[in-house]
Amino acid sequence: MQPNSDAVWKLAPAAGSPRTVAAGIGLLTLLLFARTAWFDFAYFDDHHFVVETREVTTGLSWANIAWAFTEAPYSCPLAWVSHMADCTLFGTWAGGHHLVNTLFHSANVVLLFVLVFRLTSRLWPAAIVAALFGWHPTHVESVAWIAERRDVLSTMFWLLAMLAYLRHAAAPRWTRMGVVFVLLLLGLLVKAMLITAPFALLLLDAWPLRRWDPFAILAGDRGGRVAAAKKLCHLLIEKLPLFLLAMVFVAEGYITASRTGGLSLAGTLSLADRIANSGAHFAQYLGITFWPSGLAAFYPLNESQPAWLVATGAGLAVGISIWVIATWRTSPWLATGWFWFVGTLVPVIGMVQGGRQSIADRYLYVPHIGLFVALVWEAAARIGNEPRRLRLASVGTAVMLAACVVLTTVQLNHWRNDAAVFGRILERAPHSWLAHLGFGETLMRAGRLDEAELQFKEALRLRPDQSDVWSFGARLLLLKGRHSESRAMFKSLFDRMTGPAVVHRESFLRRFQNDARMKPDSPEAHYNLANAFGACDRPRDAIAELERVLALRPGDASAHVDLGALLAGQAQPDRAIGHYRAALAGDPKHALAHANLGGLLSDQGKLDEALVHLTAAHQLQPANLATRYNLALALAKRGRHADAIPHLKAILSAQPGHANALNKLAWILATSPDAALRNGPEALALAGRLQELTGRSQAMAFDTEAAALAECGRFEEALTTARKGIERATASNAAALAEAITARVRGYEARVPFREPASPSTDSK
Repeated sequence: MQPNSDAVWKLAPAAGSPRTVAAGIGLLTLLLFARTAWFDFAYFDDHHFVVETREVTTGLSWANIAWAFTEAPYSCPLAWVSHMADCTLFGTWAGGHHLVNTLFHSANVVLLFVLVFRLTSRLWPAAIVAALFGWHPTHVESVAWIAERRDVLSTMFWLLAMLAYLRHAAAPRWTRMGVVFVLLLLGLLVKAMLITAPFALLLLDAWPLRRWDPFAILAGDRGGRVAAAKKLCHLLIEKLPLFLLAMVFVAEGYITASRTGGLSLAGTLSLADRIANSGAHFAQYLGITFWPSGLAAFYPLNESQPAWLVATGAGLAVGISIWVIATWRTSPWLATGWFWFVGTLVPVIGMVQGGRQSIADRYLYVPHIGLFVALVWEAAARIGNEPRRLRLASVGTAVMLAACVVLTTVQLNHWRNDAAVFGRILERAPHSWLAHLGFGETLMRAGRLDEAELQFKEALRLRPDQSDVWSFGARLLLLKGRHSESRAMFKSLFDRMTGPAVVHRESFLRRFQNDARMKPDSPEAHYNLANAFGACDRPRDAIAELERVLALRPGDASAHVDLGALLAGQAQPDRAIGHYRAALAGDPKHALAHANLGGLLSDQGKLDEALVHLTAAHQLQPANLATRYNLALALAKRGRHADAIPHLKAILSAQPGHANALNKLAWILATSPDAALRNGPEALALAGRLQELTGRSQAMAFDTEAAALAECGRFEEALTTARKGIERATASNAAALAEAITARVRGYEARVPFREPASPSTDSK
């Protein structure tokens, strides 16, 4: 079992046999995963990493590469560049991207075989380790998921760095260590999980390279301990640049995750929760290694873990660690393999919770290497060279590898398209809001909007606090033509993102910006971005996006209405009116277009035309209180108080606390020129309700109450109340209202109630 020093970094004399084995394992791996060439892009990140990112789909260019290193998210620039290269070769044909992943995985299988064989000179154990790595069903996720190019590509650099390190270990030179540094840097630029690689090199130094003896530091005479400690210090200093490099990426990853909200979930979990999660996750990882059933693309995070699972994981971790340390002298491969497995799992075990998943199959891609080495070498040691045991071991190994091939083939079926991916997740976790959301997205892209809405409602029921659910709902409602509901959902989505969650607001906004950039000819993409800008209080940007929508789809009545509303808010009433008229030209029964147009025309004093549109809006949507109030207001402006009163009373019947309706009805009953309509006591009662509702803080409420008091002949009280109204109006810089109340005060001083003009063209209120 001891490594042959002459074979540490070069093949054994029978070079043909290892090369044949390596080629055979690589080819079988390629054939096993080749069917992914017929698979689609997955909803989980594939669209974000490839299809919907312009810098990727436009392929390799210096500008795009610069973007990958300076602006791209996730801090994995070389992964982005690799996707760009795929797009240069294959465009957005998913099969090409899948094949590249398969090629990288097959290459990793061969590299792993070469690494283990060069370390140990043991041909068939090395072949079994490589085959287990290549064919284990938990590794399907890393290969069949295009976005997980990060796994297969970073592992390739990891293995190449290990092979380069073997050359250095055989004949140490700083140039050879420089190659290790460069390869590790390249791997870290793909995925930061390589931060544990320097520690893995120390494990190889212990076994099989035997460059230091961990137990010599604790046992033996003083001279032996000092020599062992010096050797360890030398090895640590030798790897110091690698450790510093890893620390840089740890710090960068933490800063990026903090800035983008990637660690937001960790803030909701106590240290005790995360320790418990780590124990449970450890047990789960061991479980799916030895019994890989029920594998899925997503395992929902349980913030409270069963005590038995936590205890099992912790017990296994501690117990096995003690055992492998105790057996170091006779079975050093156990300690190296086991601590490789445990150590490389540390970044993803759950102590730092960076996502919504509890565990993930892909996180086992590198850790499994150590575990497989430990298991295979221990089995080989126990079997020895006894022929009968060798035959049984051969049969058992063949059965095990065949089982892996069968399970991997089955697991690949669950990655062929989004329906299969989310169907599998829902089968395993029917109460996963993320699965319902993903399945809804799949249905929405297929045009099955009613079915997608059912999935949205279920996701919203399960997690009403999730921004992703609200975002999906807003986009879905827009596609279903329910524009006002979509706008309201967008506003709710962004209004909820305050404080630290503002980071998420920017992230969501970038998502919609990217979507519109990637789909310049999609009205829906620009409409979604317009709604997002509107919800973020960026009206000018929202206006620009809606203008793009209308350039693509000129007859979109709802886009005209939304653009009109934004222009009105930007004090451009004439442009707004033009868009409302354009909306009605395309859809004469668009209630909101009638309502908004009528409101603007009323503000401009064009009361007859305003009443036509407001009446039409009320007939189309009789339950809309805002439209009904604007109609009552226009009728009152026109002097048609008798027609306005029933509308105001109907509004107050439906909504007793409608302050504007209370004020307007009280005002008409107190000041109408038609004596038959005036009712001082009722006006005073309404004004009293208004004062209670507003906390006696509004100048307009004092003005209305004063007019009602004057109508009741209580002029001294009217004067006192009106003067309070002047004080409130002056304090709130409402100079025009203060002046109007002052004019009414002069009438009250002369004991004359205020009367509206018989047929005014504008409203004094």
